[in-house]
Amino acid sequence: METVPYKSVAQLSTDGPTRVGPFLICANGFWVSRGKRSPVSRDQVEAAKTVLAQFRRTRMVQPNDCLAAGPLKHNVESLAGRYISRGALIIAAIEMGITVMPVYDEDRLYLSEDGRGLEPLISTAYIGINYRDVERAVKAV
Repeated sequence: METVPYKSVAQLSTDGPTRVGPFLICANGFWVSRGKRSPVSRDQVEAAKTVLAQFRRTRMVQPNDCLAAGPLKHNVESLAGRYISRGALIIAAIEMGITVMPVYDEDRLYLSEDGRGLEPLISTAYIGINYRDVERAVKAV
């Protein structure tokens, strides 16, 4: 399984997906070239970073439903007290050096950006933080 090692601030696009390493990320998460998508908002990324900073990082990413980008996004929103997109959560984790493990859906293929052929769709990602820290923080709210 591939992880994303990246520790710097992404230059966010204002009109579409943002390139982070080999990936394109829009507000909905990982993006493939199928229609226009909303860009990721810097203020949402910073709000997500504030919440993620409360949690211990894990050395390895353990696939766990509460650490998948979608469910984790809802917990981060609850703790931040505001809307945060899935893409903002993923970019925040990447910028903080937290391990992000894209999850590929081998049953759903798309034509690669460079036209080389069909590639599996990235359906979600797991974020390398301690899920017990997340559970405790959400219960305290």
